[in-house]
Amino acid sequence: MTACDCKRMSKIFKGKAANIGEFPHHVSVQYSEHHICGGSIISSNHVLTAANCIVLDLNVVTGNLKVLAGTGNRRDETTNTGTYHNVKYIIYHPEYSPKLFWKNDIAILTLETPIILNGETRDSVALAGSILLPGTIVRICGWRHDSISTVRHGWQLQQLRLQIDDIVFCMEHFKGIEISVSQRCATPTVKSADITLGNGGGGMIRQRKLVGIISVLFGIKSKSTIFTQIYPFYNAWIQYIISNY
Repeated sequence: MTACDCKRMSKIFKGKAANIGEFPHHVSVQYSEHHICGGSIISSNHVLTAANCIVLDLNVVTGNLKVLAGTGNRRDETTNTGTYHNVKYIIYHPEYSPKLFWKNDIAILTLETPIILNGETRDSVALAGSILLPGTIVRICGWRHDSISTVRHGWQLQQLRLQIDDIVFCMEHFKGIEISVSQRCATPTVKSADITLGNGGGGMIRQRKLVGIISVLFGIKSKSTIFTQIYPFYNAWIQYIISNY
């Protein structure tokens, strides 16, 4: 087994301000009323996130999980547009393997009450149906974290643009780590921007389609981010869970 300074993904560093209307699929996944990860609405009853956010060995249980939808302020004290939804089921991908560098790092949360989709601040996102080519630009969103921000600033939604890395570059960059076929790398288009520790699971968007899920960060000196690529690996599984759970 290879040891590495791999940590769950997190808050955006030096991103640009974002409005929830630009990312109406994005939600805050919360454990015991504390934000732990991002997620993406894929139906009124389901949220897609990273499995590493809600692993059982951290004693995360459905009774302590909630989803906050419809707001860019994760404390939702000023806008009052958000709605909370308790989690009924956590469904991990059957081949999720954190010991194999977080292979199949994907999970679906089934909600107790549906999210009322309005097409503006709360909406589902369609799954990608085409291969991601190197050089493709995607967008992510999350919550700001930098050395000069106050806690309140950290509640506000931020966005970043990432460029998809070539698979050869990805394997060289993470040499010694077995990158699975469904894992890819992406790098911020702004050199000073970064994603720091604490808030993974958020969706990567291209042309209003969900192309990936932010997974893990390999140490603080690496600008490249590992993400789980949706198409063509998980579309069928996701649709099955939506239909049956």
